[in-house]
Amino acid sequence: MDLKRKISAELENDGNPEKKLKILENVIASFGCRQGEREEMQDYHVLTRKFDLGKGFLHRCSFFAIFDGHAGSRAARFCQQKMEHEIRQKLEKYETLGDMQKSMKMVFVEAFRKVDEEFCGKAKTEKPVWKDGTTATTMLLLNETLYVANIGDTRAIVARRKSAAAASASASASPQQLTAIPLTIDHSPMLHAERMRIQAQGGCVKDGRVNGVIEVSRSIGDLGLKSAGLTSLPDLKKLTLTKDDL
Repeated sequence: MDLKRKISAELENDGNPEKKLKILENVIASFGCRQGEREEMQDYHVLTRKFDLGKGFLHRCSFFAIFDGHAGSRAARFCQQKMEHEIRQKLEKYETLGDMQKSMKMVFVEAFRKVDEEFCGKAKTEKPVWKDGTTATTMLLLNETLYVANIGDTRAIVARRKSAAAASASASASPQQLTAIPLTIDHSPMLHAERMRIQAQGGCVKDGRVNGVIEVSRSIGDLGLKSAGLTSLPDLKKLTLTKDDL
């Protein structure tokens, strides 16, 4: 019996607090969607409440994503099928929370690039060539920290309750009043930095669109506009969640 307890303790902890086995907590999540005027649904999502990486240092881990397709549904659907796998594969190699957090930017950059390259490679082989593209907003929850990577103009926002003291500063405010915390950047070709990058890579901005075609300056897919400066490089934002966040 003593030997069994010893073996059990070693398996549970292995002398390293970060390796202690934990069961992922349930995270409440829901979604809603509605098809617009187009003949097919071009938007896809991922909702993984328990994004189990098999790491003892994680007690909460979830992955969510929204892909807003355009010029067809194939790019958004491809992202739904591939993005979660790519990010999981890259995160699984880290053995400590610190190493994982330090590498988060690289994880998302490489995952977005690979999914984009794979889709564009497939699009080239089709006849006629696929013109589909999609925005991408991905959210990874690690314990109390939320990481959001995005390209395009699909937004992620955290609603945070204002404190009673801050709310009482306004006579009309309620203690339950919420403030919005944006966690994404709208990648528009009208932004100076985006326009300069597009022009440096041989494209132009006409009527607020890349080469007069598309209103976002970063996306996955859109094969015909890659040479005009359209990129899949995401921006990454990090937020430590509090008890006042919804």
